[in-house]
Order: sequence, then C-alpha cells, then structure tokens
Amino acid sequence: MANGRNILPECYADTLLVEVLGFKKANHQFSIGQVFKTMEDKMKNRIAVGVTDKDKKITAKYYAAFREETEEHGVRVLKIPNTKHYLIEHIPLEEFLFQAANDVEVNPAKYGFKSIKALAKITKCQNIDKNVQFRQFLNTLIQKRTPSFLFIKKWLTLLIGEVY
Repeated sequence: MANGRNILPECYADTLLVEVLGFKKANHQFSIGQVFKTMEDKMKNRIAVGVTDKDKKITAKYYAAFREETEEHGVRVLKIPNTKHYLIEHIPLEEFLFQAANDVEVNPAKYGFKSIKALAKITKCQNIDKNVQFRQFLNTLIQKRTPSFLFIKKWLTLLIGEVY
C-alpha cells in the first residue's frame, strides 16, 4: 500500500511543500541523485514518486529512463515504462514558487522574499519547516488554489492515494 513514505522529495523545501499539500511523512532525500538511488535500490517493485527540480546538470543514468507523461503549469510528470516509478519535476524551486505566486497575484515580498535570490537563502535551510514566513507563503499559495500546486496535488493523489 502506498503512503507518504512512497513520496521522495529532493530537498527540505520540497518536503515541506509535499506536506502542506496534505501528504504527511514524505521520505525526504538530500539530493536528486539520492532520490534516484532510493528508487532504484530500495523501492524496485513498489510505487515511488520523486518530487524534484528540473536540473540541467542531472547526470544519473536512472533519470534517462523516465518518459514524460504530461506537463502543466511548469510541472512535468514522468514515468519509467513498465515500473511504478514516477517523477514530478518542476523548474528550480525558487523560480517555481515565484511563478506560482505570480499566477495567483501573491506578492512574495509580503512574506519577506523580495527576490528569487532571497528566497533561495531560505529554501536551502535544513529547518525550513520552522520558518513561519515560508510556511505562510506556501499556505497562501494553497489557499489561492495555485494551478501548479493543484496539479502536483492531483498527481500525488492519483499515484499515492487520498490525502491523509
């Protein structure tokens, strides 16, 4: 049975995003490479959904096996054929969040993020989940029904199951 442990976000900020979307106990990974390694080595015959940035520098051979299923709102869903392994991939997180905010007319500066660079300083922190401003920013984007957030939530629900 699938649960939050089947969702593998690549960083602390993606882990928080997945959790505020309603998927608790995500299986946090420390890098894109670690997402792929965990999928390949520890989740061979189980459903696994990575949540990562689209990174131009991805060199993992495992990544090459993924094929695009669909794309909307700057988010791609990819799958390795004949497996239960999926990837939900967005543009670099800080750009993704600024675009999401723009889509629903939310000003990131209201939450202390005057630039993508300022947001990047926060998203790299291990204790991002304790950052009240960042959490409020994400919650506002969820409340505003941001299309990219709804797309990610829809696919996680389809792949993993109901929000719990």
